[in-house]
Amino acid sequence: MPLRPFRLLGSNKPRTSRPLRVEQLESRHLLSTLPVGFQEDFVAGGLYEPTSVTVAPDGRIFVTEKPNGVRIIDHGHLLPTPFVSLDVESGGERGVEGLVFDPNFAQNRFVYIYYTHATPTGSFDRLSRFTASSINPNVAEVGSEVVLLDGIRTAEPGFHNGGVMKFAPDGMLFLGIGDVGDLSLPQDLSKLQGKILRLNVAAYPNMIPSDNPFVNTPGARGEIWAYGFRNPFTGDLVPGTDRLIMGDVGSDNWEEINEVEKGKNYGWPLAEGMSDDPRFTNPLHFYPHDNGMGAAVVGGAVYAGTNFPEDYVGKYFFADYVRGFIKTLDLTTREVETFTPDAFIPVDVANAPDGSIYWLSLGLGSAANGSLYRIHYVGGNRVPLAVATANRTNGLSPLTVQFDGTASSDPDGDTLVSYNWDFGDGQTGSGATATHTYSTNGVYTVQLTVSDGEASSQSQPLTITVGNEAPTPTIDFPLANSTYSAGDIISFSGSATDPQDGTLPPSALTWSVEFHHNTHFHPGIVVAGSASGSYPVSLLGEVDADQWYRILLTATDAGGLRSTTYRDVFPVTSTFAVATNPPGGTILLDSQPIGAGETVTGVVNMTRFLAAPPTQLIGGRMYKFVSWSDGGAAEHEIATPAVPTTYTAQYQLMPLGATYTGPIPTEVINNQTIKYSLTITNAGTQTWSATGTNRVRLGVYFDGTSDAAGAWSKDPIRFSLPRNVAPGQSVTIAVTIKVPATAGDFVLRNRLVKEGSTPTWFETLRKTDVAVQTLNATYAGDVPTFWHTKQNQEYQLTVTNTGTATWNHLGADRVRLGVYFGGTSDAPGTGTSQPLRFELPHAVAPGESATITVTLAGPATAGNFTLRHRLEKMTVAWFDDILRTSVSAQIFAVTYSASPPKIWIVGESKTYTIKLTNTGTSTWNATGDKPVLLGVYFGGTNDNAPLTEEPQRFYLPKNVARGQTVTLTITVQAPETGGNLVLRHRLVKEDVNWSTSMLKTSVAVQTLAASYVGTVPTAWTAGETKSFVLTVKNTGTASWNLTGTNPVLLGIYFGGANDDPDLNDEPTRAALSTGKLSPSGAKVGTVIAPGQAVKLTITITAPLTPGQYVLRHRMVKENVSWFDTMLRTDVTVAAP
Repeated sequence: MPLRPFRLLGSNKPRTSRPLRVEQLESRHLLSTLPVGFQEDFVAGGLYEPTSVTVAPDGRIFVTEKPNGVRIIDHGHLLPTPFVSLDVESGGERGVEGLVFDPNFAQNRFVYIYYTHATPTGSFDRLSRFTASSINPNVAEVGSEVVLLDGIRTAEPGFHNGGVMKFAPDGMLFLGIGDVGDLSLPQDLSKLQGKILRLNVAAYPNMIPSDNPFVNTPGARGEIWAYGFRNPFTGDLVPGTDRLIMGDVGSDNWEEINEVEKGKNYGWPLAEGMSDDPRFTNPLHFYPHDNGMGAAVVGGAVYAGTNFPEDYVGKYFFADYVRGFIKTLDLTTREVETFTPDAFIPVDVANAPDGSIYWLSLGLGSAANGSLYRIHYVGGNRVPLAVATANRTNGLSPLTVQFDGTASSDPDGDTLVSYNWDFGDGQTGSGATATHTYSTNGVYTVQLTVSDGEASSQSQPLTITVGNEAPTPTIDFPLANSTYSAGDIISFSGSATDPQDGTLPPSALTWSVEFHHNTHFHPGIVVAGSASGSYPVSLLGEVDADQWYRILLTATDAGGLRSTTYRDVFPVTSTFAVATNPPGGTILLDSQPIGAGETVTGVVNMTRFLAAPPTQLIGGRMYKFVSWSDGGAAEHEIATPAVPTTYTAQYQLMPLGATYTGPIPTEVINNQTIKYSLTITNAGTQTWSATGTNRVRLGVYFDGTSDAAGAWSKDPIRFSLPRNVAPGQSVTIAVTIKVPATAGDFVLRNRLVKEGSTPTWFETLRKTDVAVQTLNATYAGDVPTFWHTKQNQEYQLTVTNTGTATWNHLGADRVRLGVYFGGTSDAPGTGTSQPLRFELPHAVAPGESATITVTLAGPATAGNFTLRHRLEKMTVAWFDDILRTSVSAQIFAVTYSASPPKIWIVGESKTYTIKLTNTGTSTWNATGDKPVLLGVYFGGTNDNAPLTEEPQRFYLPKNVARGQTVTLTITVQAPETGGNLVLRHRLVKEDVNWSTSMLKTSVAVQTLAASYVGTVPTAWTAGETKSFVLTVKNTGTASWNLTGTNPVLLGIYFGGANDDPDLNDEPTRAALSTGKLSPSGAKVGTVIAPGQAVKLTITITAPLTPGQYVLRHRMVKENVSWFDTMLRTDVTVAAP
């Protein structure tokens, strides 16, 4: 179709094209405005249409370039050789979209790339795995590509391909695929477009995880994790979780940030932004396209570093490609704050290893103008920004250039104290502006350095070419003011001349096509080395009339200088309207509702999709679709007409019409009975009778895809109306229905029927998608089979979810474990006790497990029981799966007869007898797996043995039957600490429980301690005998008996460094009865009470071997223990 001259609608002024001189992006871009304390640094430039940035585990930065492949930035340098160059179809938004590293990259070197590949039958998106070279990790091994997923069709003009890719901690890969501009795909579970996939790439070719939500859904692709997306381009995982936070680029109204959850429908194209439709999951955050600006949410990083202030940790950083901002979203409060309002064409955001963040700029034009920036927190003085421009960048010698640095600034508002220029030819200058003349041909790099007195920075370099002038490209076709309609072929041709080279050959020319929409554009095809070419305008794609194509021609001369010019081609637009008869109905245009009577402006010949609902409520009455004014089917395509046209959907009033309102459960459990209420309004022309032959009743039934009543395994359950219902009136019906026995996705239909000899089912009905899930479990653990009545036992049970429904551990419908003793019936509450319920420690998805600690008391009476463990979904149903364990419950009872000592010394052992009588119902086994023992322990006021010291255990000499008595002679050792304690004697059945009865005796455990005062000789001769006086005081709580079996004596011994008497010579013992009480001087009796002291005259002989010794004086209670306290004296024993 030929191109036509164009005039802007509503204006007599034609749009014109102008030459565009391309300069380096770095010379134009001012760094972003940031919060106080933050600083932005330029990392690297020269990126060709970059789309994503990903940081390797070793810190290298991988950047995907849309038309080429993958580049690496290492230590701030863009490596000249790509990591991989791909055979890419890059028209529209097609190309290299995303990259992610394998979780085991350090070992296997796997890199996954999502890109568009061209074939003879069309363009398809694919997921491939590449392996980094073991010799040079900066390039992929030749021939290492393994195509994991292919055949994802793209549509013209190649928009909305998606590209988000993230690995979850469990090794599963999330991959986002866009709707490719086809609105029929996002809600179609048999297609991958418009979905988030979850793949087990490590298991290739069997990559579908068994716990994906649609694995068992007939006709659905098992790879799908969630659906209803437009263009899931970028996002991130909350660190350490599988919570995928993702931006979905919107259409005309809203941008969305979603938390992607298993099996959820996010609405597109039936909903955008917030929706009150219960089928759809609403976004975490959404924002509008205000003032016709448009928007495109991109980037995505949940901040996980340590460089930023703490309140940024866990926030989601996102950007907008059109509006040029970076903002933060608090994932808990959903509060959004602007981080920078002026990021330059951002396309991605990523965490950096040092705790900063990277953001990626696309740059302007179809050239290598993309750049990577780093934002970090410095807190104090920030580095100033140096910006240099030149009035010309090429020309013949002598070339005078005026340089301008006045756009430089300081982020802290400080005054710049110096501007220093390096002109690249050995000459320098100073000042905010400078003029320099180049007299020698060559290429010179100019840099400006500015300082605020504390810190300085350099500008991005300017390149000045002397001795060469840039070429002038000229576009011959399309002509100025040309227009297009959908389906046209835009042909282009042109040439270029150069002051030095003359007419340039076609090899010096490069064409590119950009599709501009609203305030942003989409890069298109690139044609290099040709003086002409063509671009087909698709019949499908962006339907907004605010669009045009920009044809750019870049010429490069022999010296490498280039210039670009462009010509804009604008659409031929027209209007059409949709209407209903009668007026007031709703029509779907491109799958989105539009009010009848609305006028739409579009590009002539662009394909649009009209859909008339089969029935709809207009003016309170129900109408049935009859026909379209153009003769099309209820759902059909139209080409945007060249002249204003109205498409009218004809509707017919329905005698039997109804509307149904009220919540209906969408997730139910198989075989359960559900209840809900429906309010039904008569929207027809006939009164409904509640009784009689021709009464109206509500039929309710589960089935698959057919709306026909009776097309299921049994007839519908019918519910009567409570009364007659005239047109316009409403009634409420309570529905009780049993859920199907098998799991799966069903449609629950509520549909009125007028009964009679030939029943008439209403054409209007309420259809609800219902997921029928199963509650199934397995149980594993060592459940005790022997119990004592009313006695606690503790054990662990692992429960595994073998059903299809996730078990929630919170909320009113959470799953809990019920444990109960019963007889022959499994029904809870019919046995000896009501169920004791135990909470799950966490949510349990299908295939996952949880371990529960059970603490349970035995039955109140002795006997044989069935102990049942059974999960329950609260407020819904008990599980059918039960763990049944046959158990025996016995009475564990005992009486004690003994007279334990009431006075003890710390650490002292005493022997006595105790009689035990079995007053329970079971025999006490003296040996075997779980014998009955006597536990003896000293403690405080708490009777529970585990809360005090470990009990001393004594075995029974024999089995003890019911009513028998056994006598034990036990030797019990007192604890190492003194005080008033309770000595407990208590039977225990090992690994089962302690008896409730015990023998308790209040005892005093006394301490042995002493102090020593006296002058001990320190110089001795070998074998010498000396006498000296020592006063010893009882500082403990026990009296010292000086006579009897265990008298208290004073031990005296020479030794080395170790205090142990057994490691030294046998101590000399002195009887305290030989001394006198101090200070009274009275003769010592047979007992030294606490607080009393005795004065002794010590006579002792030194060792026969000369040397250095420690002479120890230490009290001992014979046959019990040595005191901890002693007197140590360092002495020297000399030779005689």
